[in-house]
Amino acid sequence: PRLSLVIYFVIIIELGANASSNFNNIQISASYDNWKHEAALDSDREFIVQWTPAKDHIIFRVTVRTRGYIGFGISNTPRMDGADIVVGWVHSGKAYLQDRHGVGNQEPVVDSQQDWTLVHGYENDTHTSLIMSRPYYTCDKDDHDITNDTAHLLWAFHPDDPVNPENPRPRIHYHGWRKGAASVFLLERGTLDIPRSLMSYHTHAGNNPERLTWELRNPEVRVTSSTETMYWCKLFKRPHLTHKHHIVKYEPVFSGSNERFVHHMIVYECTNLGAELDDVLDQLSLQPGQECYQSNMSHLIYNCNHVVATWTTGSQGLAFPSEAGYPLTPDGPKFYMMETHYDNPPMGTAFVDSSGIRMVYTSELRLNDAGVLSLGLDPNWKHLIPPRQRTVISEGHCVPECTEEVFPTT
Repeated sequence: PRLSLVIYFVIIIELGANASSNFNNIQISASYDNWKHEAALDSDREFIVQWTPAKDHIIFRVTVRTRGYIGFGISNTPRMDGADIVVGWVHSGKAYLQDRHGVGNQEPVVDSQQDWTLVHGYENDTHTSLIMSRPYYTCDKDDHDITNDTAHLLWAFHPDDPVNPENPRPRIHYHGWRKGAASVFLLERGTLDIPRSLMSYHTHAGNNPERLTWELRNPEVRVTSSTETMYWCKLFKRPHLTHKHHIVKYEPVFSGSNERFVHHMIVYECTNLGAELDDVLDQLSLQPGQECYQSNMSHLIYNCNHVVATWTTGSQGLAFPSEAGYPLTPDGPKFYMMETHYDNPPMGTAFVDSSGIRMVYTSELRLNDAGVLSLGLDPNWKHLIPPRQRTVISEGHCVPECTEEVFPTT
């Protein structure tokens, strides 16, 4: 099959939050019952955002435990200044929505160009819910483009509607402590409308191929209260295969409330290892793992350097586009290494963690094999950042002798 390249950029960010909730006491039309993504932006799960990306726009439903106004913003920073903000409320049974933008820490300013569209709004005795949409790109200097990058979602609410709520420019009460921000990966776009006859051109599981899961999880890693940061490496052996499969999705799996301590996870393929080393690697895969890149780490682990999957704070994993899947084959790599970065900045919390990544794979092969192209510099002693510099540019150049070994000819 032809080869598609999926490019991964591991972006390290600070705070993310994911949760699931069900507001059974609020009813909505059947066309908006199912949402592709859902997140609780606050620890008390009072501010719930659901969204579904479409072809050229994105639709949100925001449900908040309040009968006052709701503030919702998108930005590339966790600050209000410069953020694309929408404010909405329900008054006397009628929903209102205003496109605004943040200027410092003042009340958000109403945009001259209104790019958010109110689809529906309602409230009950406890909650207010707004359904709204916005194009990915608006050509408005006061808006934030919605892209595949991690977005900071800003939230705020108040128990009361704005002053003069029916006025085109009502005054908004200060929200006080009812505010926050969370990092979320909004988009998983890129799917094409490919006929199913082409997508599933080859299957080994009859008419109903099953989706299988493979969980790579750390076996109770202990992080002490005196540890500020730690990288943990664990080797895994992939499930036994008799024929080719495609990975179609992967997602994080967390133990307890430890998500706040997991900064990022990367799964690497172990390549250039001969069959004669299988027994040694089998034994290593049975071990609980160890701190990465220490002097006592097996030199074989250094052959595990081909990125397959990445997760970082704010991401919900990745669903491959419908025309591609990452290949797993009987003759391909058998062993994989997962690197987990634990971040414990207060250095006062001891915990035991078994978080990891869940792979979803199937025998129903897609049209293309997905590959991974890793871009970046390998830091070394020559890669220095001079002191007192406002900006520093790092450049990397791929010569033809390199790219001709990487990119397929067909």
